Amino acid sequence: MYNTMRSAPKGSKLSPTVHAYTAAMRAATEGGCWQMALEMWTDMKAANVPPTGHAFAAAMSACAAGSNWQQAVALFEDMCQAGIKPDVVSCTALISALAAAGQWQRAEAVVQWMLSTGVRPNVRTYTALLTALGYARQWDRALEMLQLMQQSSWGGVMPNSYTYSALLKCLGECGEWQRAEGLFCMLEQQALAAAASRSSSKGTAAAAGSSSGSPWQAAGAAAGNGGGLFSSSSSSIGSAAAAGMAAGLDSGVAQGLDAEV
Repeated sequence: MYNTMRSAPKGSKLSPTVHAYTAAMRAATEGGCWQMALEMWTDMKAANVPPTGHAFAAAMSACAAGSNWQQAVALFEDMCQAGIKPDVVSCTALISALAAAGQWQRAEAVVQWMLSTGVRPNVRTYTALLTALGYARQWDRALEMLQLMQQSSWGGVMPNSYTYSALLKCLGECGEWQRAEGLFCMLEQQALAAAASRSSSKGTAAAAGSSSGSPWQAAGAAAGNGGGLFSSSSSSIGSAAAAGMAAGLDSGVAQGLDAEV
């Protein structure tokens, strides 16, 4: 299908658009063919198809699959220089690429840059950062980050089951099995407390529906309702002006990315 689109005459109905290239890159990466995804990126540039932020993100995700964080950083800088404002999708893709290579300090620098420029991280962003910390065996910083992400100054983001799974994996791979076991027990207790709370407020039928799920599902629901392991009130960070985004990268994140780890 992709080869048919690529060989189609320019301007024809089969000629690929930026959306088609983006979808094809994502499909290739998800299918384990990240090299092919990057070839599609090269094809798109050769065809003079202007990329979007999501196209850049798809290419950075391919870099993450190939553990090529340097190319992901270059793509991110190219995106800024092209005047495309980074959003949470592209920033998270960059963090995932850094995470795959264990570049946790650079990954954290990207999160801090996001906060300083008004790009609000989401739970996927922080899960990717915790993954980076896990690869680098920085379990103590991962525990600290679980608390920080819920503070308003860090975006007020509540963890979900994927976040906790990343943290548990980090603790396990670092040999901190007792801490991992303690975390799991606390999550289980919170799940039971959440189920009991729903039972008292919504009746027996609601309680039966809640207790039928797994502890992880209940823990995720509790986190979504503000009852996370280290709960704190959440609020949105203030928006920053979009102007000077590329300059902000050069003076903020770029310093962190170019620093010696």
